[in-house]
Amino acid sequence: MRLQHVVAAADESEVSRNAIRTALAWAHRASARLTILSVSNRKALATGESPPSAVTTIERWLTNEIGEGNAAAPRIAEASGVPSIEI
Repeated sequence: MRLQHVVAAADESEVSRNAIRTALAWAHRASARLTILSVSNRKALATGESPPSAVTTIERWLTNEIGEGNAAAPRIAEASGVPSIEI
């Protein structure tokens, strides 16, 4: 069996950054696609001005980590809901 697609769930924590680094390494070794999934509870942020989404933070960090315009850049997906259910 050949690994074709790696999906890593992530938030803005250092633990998630380590998970993304591991997923990047696995995807690279297997020549597989990588999707990073971030789930947020947007209802909690519905009032007032909200901070940048986790996706924005992850994208900024990835740009610094792997470089802008890198062909191996993963796809980043965002879902709304309860993280423990959606993931």
